[in-house]
Amino acid sequence: LRVLLPGVQILVAFLLTAPFASRFPRLDETGRILYGVALCAGTASIVAFATPTVIHRVGDRRARSARLVWSVQLCRFGLARFGLALVAALMVVARFVFSPVTSIVVGAAVVVTILVAWVALPLVVGGRTDDV
Repeated sequence: LRVLLPGVQILVAFLLTAPFASRFPRLDETGRILYGVALCAGTASIVAFATPTVIHRVGDRRARSARLVWSVQLCRFGLARFGLALVAALMVVARFVFSPVTSIVVGAAVVVTILVAWVALPLVVGGRTDDV
């Protein structure tokens, strides 16, 4: 989590400054929708990644198991939103620099990469247990 939060924060910081760039007004409607998805998903990811710390600091000290369960779920939620933000932001850039078709191909390739790296690989390497 310590490694993920700064990365998401940097992505969102970039997204927050993008509208002030001189070429941003030339972004088409689909590009603006993708931009909005990236910004909202990135922000939701920051909230999800920071919430376990808040729960730990503010929550009931006797509810360790409940805090852990919530923290794991929030991490999963944050990863899903981070992945969505990455894909949408990449598609905005690819759409702007290359073409709409290229952005779809690049977005699909990154979705597949994320699914393999963040879903399939952990299941294969570490197995899965829902005992937490």
